[in-house]
Amino acid sequence: MTLHVFIADDDHLAREQIRYLLAAQAGVHVVREFSTGWETVRAVQEEKPDILFLDVQMPDLDGFGVLKELSSNGIPEVVFVTAYDQYALKAFEVRASDYLMKPVDPHRFHETFEKVRRRIESQRETEADSRQLSVNPASEGKLDHPQRLAVPSGDRILFLPLDGVFSVEAAGNYVRIHTSSGSYLRRDTLANMARLLDPERFLRVHRCWLVNVDRIRELIPWFHRTFILVMENDHRIQVSRSFRGSIESLLGKHPRQLRRQVTA
Repeated sequence: MTLHVFIADDDHLAREQIRYLLAAQAGVHVVREFSTGWETVRAVQEEKPDILFLDVQMPDLDGFGVLKELSSNGIPEVVFVTAYDQYALKAFEVRASDYLMKPVDPHRFHETFEKVRRRIESQRETEADSRQLSVNPASEGKLDHPQRLAVPSGDRILFLPLDGVFSVEAAGNYVRIHTSSGSYLRRDTLANMARLLDPERFLRVHRCWLVNVDRIRELIPWFHRTFILVMENDHRIQVSRSFRGSIESLLGKHPRQLRRQVTA
């Protein structure tokens, strides 16, 4: 697996050190180097690298500004590289993969790079598994909705039975899958999950939520003829007005089933 890497730092010596450390890693292709924030944003949007080594303080746009500009266009695995330790907490709040201090220790760099590599490998395996599960060659191109979802967990991939999934929540460049055994992050979009999952089982009720209709415990009427859904795990999810028709359609299709769920 070849990883495409960008380096963004206004200090050419810092860029040179990262490039030198990357040369010791297998399967790395350093595509581009940048010294300003805005040129980094434009290049990442156009070329979609796998990893971005990013300085915090740069001319015209700092590292956090770069990530903010990329939020709607997809963010690669980001490793902050800086001389200042006071930004570490903020870096992890914006889901950075790691935070390295200058001058970078080679052993620490190798550990970070291997951790990021494993995350990317797990994600690619998850995406490949989803594509394989979502298409049944015998169905002439029709979707064959999977019965399990693959999610990365450390160095492993877990397969979650859909019966145990309560809901799926949008979380930036990820979705958070709420199950009877806990919550799991998967790098995906809610729109893609809505296409992947069986619409008879998983209903879009909000721009940020899909719910398992078999896990709805209560429907509570709300303002403007909308609803609050109470799931079996006690999560309360408001149905947005634009998706109100989904619930009304579901009530028409499965009145007995939902009546049992509402009155149970």
